[in-house]
Amino acid sequence: MEIRDLVYFLQAAHSGHFGRAATALGLTQPALTKCIARLERELNAPLFERTPRGVKLTYFGEHALRNAQRLKTAFDDVRKELADISNGSRGHLQIGTGLAMAQNLVPEACIRLTTLFPAITLQIIPGTGRSLAPLLLEGQIDLVFSGIPAEPEPGLAHELIMEDQLVVVARHTHPLRRKRGITVHDLSAARWVLPQPGSLSTTWLERRFLELGASPPKPTVETDSVSALLAMVAESDLLTFQSWPSIRRSPLHSVLRPLDTPSLVWSRRVGATYRAGGYLPSAGKHLIRLFKEVAVEDSA
Repeated sequence: MEIRDLVYFLQAAHSGHFGRAATALGLTQPALTKCIARLERELNAPLFERTPRGVKLTYFGEHALRNAQRLKTAFDDVRKELADISNGSRGHLQIGTGLAMAQNLVPEACIRLTTLFPAITLQIIPGTGRSLAPLLLEGQIDLVFSGIPAEPEPGLAHELIMEDQLVVVARHTHPLRRKRGITVHDLSAARWVLPQPGSLSTTWLERRFLELGASPPKPTVETDSVSALLAMVAESDLLTFQSWPSIRRSPLHSVLRPLDTPSLVWSRRVGATYRAGGYLPSAGKHLIRLFKEVAVEDSA
């Protein structure tokens, strides 16, 4: 079995169409079909069945897909490790970052990394834990800087870097800032702008409202752009739930304020996440060290 055939199989499985997969791979469709047939003979099982719209995986193909992705990721790890050994401080690092971390801390750590090692190149992919974890498990990114979930995730390892504090945030002239004894029901009735569902912060906020006996906020706006989110809060009576240390670094910090709602303060663990047992490039290890330096300086 050749690793090339596994790559072709993965592309065909994700495309659901041999013609589109062949185009993406730079092959002719007959050449791709021949490779798939060879793989099916070696595995002694049909991997695809034809449909009016293309192809879909068989029962055997579904099982093969999971193992093929795992084998390709392991092969990519070996290739990265050998390149890392031969190139030293060179290479390309792909990192995912939580929305708040993408504003200041991660960029500062990346600047320091590329200053120390000019030959290293980076790709930064912002997102939520739900969107970044599959990319990490599939080997499409090397590590993620974001909030660490309370429950360990299968196949992933977490390294604590800092503690963060999330609070309810409003503009300084928001009517609720003049109210004494803000209740959770006041907040439930307010208008909100929040990250897309699936982020750790949104999930925690919804669960906390339910624990306090109130309906979770129904966001007026959902966005994964922190800059857009903060701009809307600064210019309206929308509320949000965000990292106050991150907001302090924002140009809008002078017009934003945390609301006095101690029951809705979340001390969140933030750190680096990478595949357990997978290869972490030396550039990634350097970046974690630099992130820790930046976090210590920022807290001071």
